[in-house]
Amino acid sequence: MPYKVCILAAGIGSRISSSNKIHKALLPLNDEAIITKIINKFPKNTQFVIAVGYNKDQIKDYILHAHSKNKIRFVNIINYSGPGSGPGFSLLQCKKYLMSPFIFTTSDTMVLENMPKTINKDWVGVAPVKETKEYCTFKVNKNVVTGIDDKTVNSNKIAFIGLAGVKNYDTFFKSLEENQKLSAGEIQVSSGLKGLINKNLSIENFTWYDTGNDKNYKITKEAFEDKPYDFSKPDEYFYLTNF
Repeated sequence: MPYKVCILAAGIGSRISSSNKIHKALLPLNDEAIITKIINKFPKNTQFVIAVGYNKDQIKDYILHAHSKNKIRFVNIINYSGPGSGPGFSLLQCKKYLMSPFIFTTSDTMVLENMPKTINKDWVGVAPVKETKEYCTFKVNKNVVTGIDDKTVNSNKIAFIGLAGVKNYDTFFKSLEENQKLSAGEIQVSSGLKGLINKNLSIENFTWYDTGNDKNYKITKEAFEDKPYDFSKPDEYFYLTNF
């Protein structure tokens, strides 16, 4: 059974200075928007649910032009900033369209690997980190998650990259609904992931590029592009798309 994909693109993107002009999902990488890079990782017949809020018209206009042949549903997230917002809240708002196995990803998560063709287990995408306090991190035993720490200083070695596959969607949403404790003022997806630990939540290693702040976006551009990083024309963005 084909799975759906939820792209979380409602947030302000306060970690990257360019996002006050253009949504961070539309920042260019090698003449394509980041969100196009994400969409193109999945099979062509994939059904996408895209959570939009901040600069939502930019996202909608771009998607309707660049991805007119894709099956896409937009979900407007009114509470996209401030206390009680966050990726967990966005997923709850998208719940009725995700009542089947699905993958969710943030709009600033880039990976080199292709996505799986099916979802036969619950999994979280991970990558190694040196500092844990900025991330959701995992305790792991034999590639199975045994504990989750959200943005704390700890001895965990791997971090959640904002990408996960959810097979047991009922369990995930029940856990997310029952535990809406705020972390950094937001409802985090970790509340839903904790419910999947008893379902043998596994880890999947990815080559991860975080495009959500200026430093990491620069690193990502240097990895994906031959041309130098340049913001000399911050109000102009050009994309090459296939209509």
